[in-house]
Amino acid sequence: MSNVVSATSVSSNVSVVPVSTVPASVIPASNIPAPDLSAWEAMKDSLTGLLKVFLTNDLMFKYSFQQNLYGLKGFLGATLSIDPEMIQSIVIENPVELGNSIDDKTLILDLKITLNSNRIIDIEMQVDAQPAYPERALTYLCRSFDHLNVGQGYESILPCIQVSILCSNLFTQDDPRYTDAFYSEYVLKEQTTGKEYSSKFQIRVVSLKHIENAKDKEDPNGLYQWAKLFVATNWEDVKTIVEQNDYMKSIASGIRTLSEDEKVRQACEARDKVLHDMASRYYSGKEDGRVETEQELIPIIQQKEEIISEKEAVISERDVEVAQLKALLEKNHIPLDL
Repeated sequence: MSNVVSATSVSSNVSVVPVSTVPASVIPASNIPAPDLSAWEAMKDSLTGLLKVFLTNDLMFKYSFQQNLYGLKGFLGATLSIDPEMIQSIVIENPVELGNSIDDKTLILDLKITLNSNRIIDIEMQVDAQPAYPERALTYLCRSFDHLNVGQGYESILPCIQVSILCSNLFTQDDPRYTDAFYSEYVLKEQTTGKEYSSKFQIRVVSLKHIENAKDKEDPNGLYQWAKLFVATNWEDVKTIVEQNDYMKSIASGIRTLSEDEKVRQACEARDKVLHDMASRYYSGKEDGRVETEQELIPIIQQKEEIISEKEAVISERDVEVAQLKALLEKNHIPLDL
């Protein structure tokens, strides 16, 4: 069973311990209560100058939301255009432990979530332009979509949404798919009639590069305000942005707490260095006319995907063996609880 972080596994401090005992179906909304923001109100006036770590750092982004399910509930509400209070349960399927170092082969730090036990959301903060990112996002969406267990019918497939928060363009300007939209939704449609094939397979893109093209600027709970928080670099802006939104205040308070933790800060700084070094190698190769630069990065992704696929295959084989053994026991009228 995969490690998960659920509403019941988040303590009052910032430490997160992965647990695997609480299924999403039994996590009530009451376990995602509104936090006490009195500490934030008391300290906010003393916060000035640059942030020590920005939310566009994908490791800080993941830390901030996995340890604050209340704030995550607010962000998901804005992203999915639903009332956050409709969110009854959140399970983070792939948590990272605070302060753990991330090696230079870890290209992707997504946040995979099972929401209300009835949909899967995969969120990724991507700072630098990456080769073949549209295909990468599609690959991860397909992997999330392929989640049926042995014996489950296809009608049991949950809707899957890949949310990409990008600081660069999804497509280059010479690509006919290019858009300068702040927010885009991609779904499967019939090409001639435009009729939707299925709403269970979606990619949503938030372009921080085109934030000023947003349409919901006046909504204090909207995606535009969250995007402004993501790109904020100083406390003065952060305090102004979160003033009317308790979900954002809780995230801002968490940023302050996390950035004061030296171990967390060093891990985020190391992560920044890895990504900047990779981007520098990529762009220097492009300037030198090296066509193999992009190909140097893709095998790393493919290798990791192969490892994951192999593990998934082993799990599937075990599931089949277990199902066969259960069927044999039932055939011979042997109780399963012996």
